[in-house]
Amino acid sequence: MVTIWAVGNASDRELVESRIGRPPRHHELEITTWELIELGREVSAVEMVRAVDLLHSASRAIAPFFDSYDAWLTPTLAQPPLPLGLLNKSYGGAREWW
Repeated sequence: MVTIWAVGNASDRELVESRIGRPPRHHELEITTWELIELGREVSAVEMVRAVDLLHSASRAIAPFFDSYDAWLTPTLAQPPLPLGLLNKSYGGAREWW
């Protein structure tokens, strides 16, 4: 999923640049977005196809559950919520997901 997320961010960055006529400035995007853009630029076409295939396989494996049930309810959080804004901070952690 991170591969697809990162490539999507890299693609969106290029779309934004084409629409505003200049590259987005560093202060205009969150640091995690910049990290994902960098990761997305490193992904090969083969890696992207593999990631999409894995996502499709997972969705096909889960789909039969919905033959019997209309919804799958899960807890939103396994712990109390983090302070507001904490998830917007990044210290290079996106590379650890890769």
